[in-house]
Amino acid sequence: MKKIRMILALLAVSVCSWQSAWAQDEVVVSVSLAQPGSLGYEILQKHDPINEVTDLTVTGVINDDDWNIMRGITNLKNLDLSGASCETMPANVFDRSSNICDADNLILVKLPSNLKSIGSRAFYQQYSLTDVYLPTTLEEIGTYCFFTCSNLESIHLSSLPNGITTIPTGCFRNCKKLQSFTIPEGVTYIGNNAFNGCILFKSTLPTTIQSIGSSAFDGASMEGIDVVLSENTSVDEHIFSDSKIQSITFPTTFYRTNRYGIISDCKELTDVYLKSPTCFTCTNGAFLSGCTNVNLKIHVPAHLLTTYKTDSYFKDYTIVGDATDDYTGLWTISAPLSLSYTRMPDNSNIKLCRSASLEVIGSTAQTFGNVLTYGHSSDYSQSNKYGSKDWSMIINTCDNVTITGTLEHKIQTYEKKWYFFCLPFDFKVGDIVTENNVKYAIRYYDGANRATTNAASSNWKNYDVNDIIPAGTGFIFQTSAETWVTFKAQDNASKQYVMSNNAFVKALADNDTEQAAHKGWNLVGNPWQSYYNIHKLSFTAPISVWTGSTYAAYSLIDDDYAIRPNEAFFVQSPGSSSITFPTDGRQLTEEITSQNGARKRSASNRQLVDIQIKDENQMTDKTRLVVNPDACLSYEVSCDASKFMSMDANVPQIYSLGIDDTQYAINERPADSGVLRLGIVTMQEGQYTISAIRNTLGEVLLKDYQTGLTTDLSQNNYSFDAEVGVNESRFTLTFAAGGATGISKVTRESHEMIEVFTLDGRKVNNSTEDLKQGVYVVRKGQKAQKMIIK
Repeated sequence: MKKIRMILALLAVSVCSWQSAWAQDEVVVSVSLAQPGSLGYEILQKHDPINEVTDLTVTGVINDDDWNIMRGITNLKNLDLSGASCETMPANVFDRSSNICDADNLILVKLPSNLKSIGSRAFYQQYSLTDVYLPTTLEEIGTYCFFTCSNLESIHLSSLPNGITTIPTGCFRNCKKLQSFTIPEGVTYIGNNAFNGCILFKSTLPTTIQSIGSSAFDGASMEGIDVVLSENTSVDEHIFSDSKIQSITFPTTFYRTNRYGIISDCKELTDVYLKSPTCFTCTNGAFLSGCTNVNLKIHVPAHLLTTYKTDSYFKDYTIVGDATDDYTGLWTISAPLSLSYTRMPDNSNIKLCRSASLEVIGSTAQTFGNVLTYGHSSDYSQSNKYGSKDWSMIINTCDNVTITGTLEHKIQTYEKKWYFFCLPFDFKVGDIVTENNVKYAIRYYDGANRATTNAASSNWKNYDVNDIIPAGTGFIFQTSAETWVTFKAQDNASKQYVMSNNAFVKALADNDTEQAAHKGWNLVGNPWQSYYNIHKLSFTAPISVWTGSTYAAYSLIDDDYAIRPNEAFFVQSPGSSSITFPTDGRQLTEEITSQNGARKRSASNRQLVDIQIKDENQMTDKTRLVVNPDACLSYEVSCDASKFMSMDANVPQIYSLGIDDTQYAINERPADSGVLRLGIVTMQEGQYTISAIRNTLGEVLLKDYQTGLTTDLSQNNYSFDAEVGVNESRFTLTFAAGGATGISKVTRESHEMIEVFTLDGRKVNNSTEDLKQGVYVVRKGQKAQKMIIK
């Protein structure tokens, strides 16, 4: 017994000794700072050495010097700054991976009650940390702030502060004991790995989320959570991989992904809702890999049930076609959608995004509610800012499709740039809405004025705010700054044109005048919300379109061209009161596969050459000569195209000249003399190049009367120097269509009253009397021929 009492006594002494030692290890210090930066001094007044402090309470205003003192206290475990004042906590303050931080045993931290931001890596790898008290004033948390704080259990708030909008990359990664809190409304971004490895954490997502980064919740619990992603939320790889989410709803804007395993290995997942009105596509094949719950169902819109059940990826899953008749939201169509055997719910509101298309096929009726489409956002060139297919497209072959709500068309414009537009509905100028109330100008082409003045210039006129622009009418539009523009259809019969399955007929103004090159001009446009094959038009006259830098004339016989959606173009009235756009000209691509129509009427003996001018900045323009023995030498509306000069002062221009000095973009004529005058407009001093970019004529000789050089454009390009200005006497083309010279030798015996020109286009006489020896072009009425005076 004595031995036992002795042992117990010794144990008691030992315990007391340990308790005494433990008591000595706990150094509790409370200081009030007289001024910022005095923390070190104040602590030393209470305890020396400073490194022995284990519990520190600070009041007063603290600054970066004070944070540096705290990070250097080796034994610091409990830090209470709730009574201190500081709005910004610097980066790396308690970063254990950094050599500048000695405090590596933190257990509890209470941050200042007015703190607004915590710097990146502030508590990086503080393995002992269990509790952090975040203030409600907090607005920003830095990247990797609590990275691998593996014992962190609580932030002592039921929700992150409402001022926080971003949970950054790696913020809580590997916080394996972190208890759940609410991610509040207002958070728009959750970064890569933000909650990766937080095996106890779960939270619903706010409706404000716009982006979720890679592996954001990879391995996080999220047990029993029904994840609902908002419209336009972007997601990266593995966002919910290996988590316990119960269901996930993807919005109508989520229609495809090339991300790997967005929700893979979610073994408790029971329901996936894919609300896109088009079949979801995943290019990597791992979208649902490892989601092995036998009760897993894929819920899709009813009109896509057959599509999903026959899809190569989804066919092995249980597909449920959800009834969507009560769906009152907006169906965002972001990819091609073809409605053939099924229909969307009646009065569905649809937004047809850029590069998306809608086909309605079959005889079953379909009604749409509000419809929003998109048009060109840059220019009409193939290389515009967003690519050559930056518009919505619709083709309907059903006779019973109607729009019951509003119809709007939206475009993006750039500062002070003219756009040539046409819309498939009537709209009022005063109803145009620009984002941020940006100012705009909208004009029409006055073909009647051109016919009256016989002038190709000064024919643009401003629309009035009360004017209603009819469907199929071309107009030009410009904004004072970059903006989005919305055009709203009138609530009349024209609202149905975009879904019509009947040919569209556009009235043309006659605008008559004796000068054929100036008569009948109309600015019209593609009335369909799709490409349109020009070969299907009801006439053969050329059209002229704006390319974004110059005008290009296209022949319905010689060119394969698809008029783009909403593209306006010039045409001369071919002696009829209207132009018809049959429905079979509509197509979803710009490739021309059917040439039945105008081209089918092409003369077999037509030959042509396209002549291009290019400056040192690669700006180009072109003109065309067509040799057709059935054509007239004078201007013909049915096959010739008058030259429109570019509105861009930086683009050189080239055109051919008739005997009456008409400027041609397309000049169709018989071979006649085999000589053609060219005119050029050079916008800056420098070097230019003329070339034949398309040639079925064979030998085409370009004569430069300034240098005396002649170049066969069928073999070589011709480069030359030019000053700024217009020159219509420097160049001629000599050609031999079909191998014949086309030159008629005329002697002095032809003495009739006519007009005589030199080969470079200078008029020298009104008769052939007293002409010197040489070669001339002689015109009598509408006929002309070459005369050689011997």
